[in-house]
Amino acid sequence: MPALRTTRDNKKNMSTTSLEEFFDNIGELVYMSDPETFELVYINKFGRRKLGLKPASKLSKIKCYEIMHDDPYVSEGYDPSELKAGEFLEFDYYDPQTSTYYERKVTLVDTLKHGRVRLEVDINFDERGNDLNMIDELTTYVRITNEAMVRALSTDNPDDSINDMLAYLGESFECDRAYIFEFRDDSCDNTYEWARQGVTQEISNLQGVSTTKLRHWAREFGEGHNIIINDIEKYKGVDPACYAVLKPMGINSLVVGPIYENRTLLGFYGVDNPPPYKTANISTTFKVLSHFMAVLLRNRNNVRKLINYSYFDQMTGVCNRHGLDRQLEMRDKSKPLSLILCDLNGLKTLNDTKGHNEGDRLILSLSSLLAKRFGDEMVFRMGGDEFLIMHDGATKEQLDATVADLRQRFADAKISVSVGAVWKAPGEYSFDRAYDEVDKAMYKEKRAFYGERRKSLQPKP
Repeated sequence: MPALRTTRDNKKNMSTTSLEEFFDNIGELVYMSDPETFELVYINKFGRRKLGLKPASKLSKIKCYEIMHDDPYVSEGYDPSELKAGEFLEFDYYDPQTSTYYERKVTLVDTLKHGRVRLEVDINFDERGNDLNMIDELTTYVRITNEAMVRALSTDNPDDSINDMLAYLGESFECDRAYIFEFRDDSCDNTYEWARQGVTQEISNLQGVSTTKLRHWAREFGEGHNIIINDIEKYKGVDPACYAVLKPMGINSLVVGPIYENRTLLGFYGVDNPPPYKTANISTTFKVLSHFMAVLLRNRNNVRKLINYSYFDQMTGVCNRHGLDRQLEMRDKSKPLSLILCDLNGLKTLNDTKGHNEGDRLILSLSSLLAKRFGDEMVFRMGGDEFLIMHDGATKEQLDATVADLRQRFADAKISVSVGAVWKAPGEYSFDRAYDEVDKAMYKEKRAFYGERRKSLQPKP
């Protein structure tokens, strides 16, 4: 493939099928060619008719200048550096064979099927009024599509990429909201949302939405259609279940498109209250961006998996020592530090008498109890059965109350645990020193536990 096709380009390729569907409805000549070899890769239906090409005829090895007359880029010397993705060069030229003047628009587009291609639209001056609006839409559509992908690729954080892309689409299409929903078993969650200033965000109200309310949408998605609503009141009879959800949120119009990966419907993305005259153009843009949106979500999932492997203990689901290091870097050091260290009593005896599976179940019971109480990102597995809790910002009295609550929870769950706790005011500690203190406090309690246990096992005189 051409040298212009880079790794970054591959990440932001457009759906070639959606592009061709759009261009086949334009009554002007549109073609794509390799920007370095000039080999044709696509000509729209109008262009094939004009040039006498059969609909099914292959374009391989055909140079664009072999069938396009008076091509100024070829005759004057083609310089790929003059073209930029998302920006159109415009100029006039005369075709002596048809005695027709044309306005030519040229840009670079990255596609899934052909890589980076040169896209050209030739507009007949004598008939330009017929399709001028569609050509203007094409120019806007390509510019917004390219810029949205550039915005999404401008940061390494996948969540920021998605949010930046939604913000750009929402602003460009003059909408109230832009969002993504993702399916989870029999429901779907609003996972990302951008809202125009002054518009109420709805993301917290749109968690666990039943898929039964979206049956009509899922059916349309399965047939390759987007959802376009220009008047919510006219939609009431089409899909009463969706109308009941949309109307209370002040939605009058919307465009929604599916997000597919390997024929699996991951979710959908859309915009609320766009101007009705823009909905068709938005829908076309969504078809092109659908695959790219799936790539962003897959990238996000991969990053989350890496984070999970790096910072979380795979057996218990709470953080590991690397997770502790990360938390220490992020914590607000102006707040007091509270540490609680928990260690199971009698684990070795349980492993020796009933097997390690029983011991693992006990470890999981303890980790689950702690995660439920503090959250899995504030509990850290320091060793086999040793867990540290960082209780940031608590007062000494709050720490004491928390430890008392933990002891009661352990008793209720019939889990024997040795506990150490330490509280440090801001500026009075280093973490290593505080951890050394809480470790000593925990082992002091453990020694006392085993001492009492030995006494209880001694024969009475």
